[in-house]
Amino acid sequence: MTHIHELKPRHRPRRTKRVRPVGAVALVAFVLVLVAFAFLGQTKALADTTSLKNKPAPVFELPDMEGKLISLRDLKEVVLLDFFTTTCPNCDELAPHVQGLYEEYAEKGLKVFGVSMGDPPSRLRTYVADKKLTYPVLIGTSAVARAYQIPGVPVVVIIDRGGIVRHVQIGFRNGLGLEAAMERVIRELLGL
Repeated sequence: MTHIHELKPRHRPRRTKRVRPVGAVALVAFVLVLVAFAFLGQTKALADTTSLKNKPAPVFELPDMEGKLISLRDLKEVVLLDFFTTTCPNCDELAPHVQGLYEEYAEKGLKVFGVSMGDPPSRLRTYVADKKLTYPVLIGTSAVARAYQIPGVPVVVIIDRGGIVRHVQIGFRNGLGLEAAMERVIRELLGL
């Protein structure tokens, strides 16, 4: 015979409260806000760089790879500045196009300068030799990057004979027609 005190209470599963993933939702919202701010910050940087268009180019004096100082103030020709680094894949894609523009238009009045941003001299010399770049390469500074509001590399800036920025190209990808756009601007500025 079973006594009442020996009976085990019938075990019912406890009802659990439904836990809402508030923490996960908050985390996702936080990440989305960070991404939005990063995108807006990048967009602002791009807008700031392109705001140089139709304004006087910031003047600079930078050394080339041999130490000779080049002053933008002294140049009265159409100038193409190619801001790059040796570790940038898009800069690698752009370099042959810039070299081609130099070969095609240097005798017609185009001055081309690569502006290396932070590359060690030995790596820069190897890069210039490997890419067979024959135009002058200058050693860029953070002050010049700030003056030209460079958000990243590559950036191409084309300046007219009067020292006014006429074209700013941020980034590069083969096949998008960007090299043709640069050439159109150069031909127009050279009067060809």
